[in-house]
Amino acid sequence: MPTLPKWMNDAVEGLLKSQFRQVVATQIEDFSSSVRKVRLLGDFRGVISEPGYAVGFRVNERAFRNYTPFLFDAEQGVCDILFHLHGNGPGSEFAGQLKEGDELRIIIPRGRTVYRKHLSHHVMIGDETALGLALSLRNEASAKQHSSITIFEVDDSSVMAELQLYGHVLQKSGLNKAGRIRQRILQQQEDTGVSLADTGFYLAGNADTMRIARSELKQLNVPSRNIFSQAYWAEGKTGL
Repeated sequence: MPTLPKWMNDAVEGLLKSQFRQVVATQIEDFSSSVRKVRLLGDFRGVISEPGYAVGFRVNERAFRNYTPFLFDAEQGVCDILFHLHGNGPGSEFAGQLKEGDELRIIIPRGRTVYRKHLSHHVMIGDETALGLALSLRNEASAKQHSSITIFEVDDSSVMAELQLYGHVLQKSGLNKAGRIRQRILQQQEDTGVSLADTGFYLAGNADTMRIARSELKQLNVPSRNIFSQAYWAEGKTGL
């Protein structure tokens, strides 16, 4: 959500009152200096969520931010989120200051259907901002006895192992990013033996990397219906 004047955010919150839930932050765990897990406990009875849906927070007087839970259990009243603490924006500042016992209000999950359930193999391409989405899709794949793999740009590859997200790590810098992404896509196809036409691809995170990945998938004749994409950030922009 964009940054708006305080009075407009107050009006939005008033209009969406029924969409908010009171929660308590607990089980805060830092996987690295830039990745923080927070469990939120609340009354989510009657709330429906799908993998890839987002919850919203009013992170300060002027801004809302959306995050994808990697676990949402309405019956147990549990919502688990991974925050990327990049230190450059209101969302990062909000998440970095959270303490166990803090009481918050969140907008309940909403969004569009992400998981390509007609496919049995799934590839997530993204960066630290998309770790929550990758985990939620991995969990859904596991529940359906589907296979999944990641192709991620991360500063600390040990975070991927800690989260049990396995696949290929991309360097964030360097020449010919398109060629390196294509190489990883083709390598995972060789490793799994699943054709690209029978694979679901999920692109999230940096808008420029997503554009490159989508172009490579198009050149490799991956059907557009197999591809989901959602930009979370872009160079030079505070938020999307």
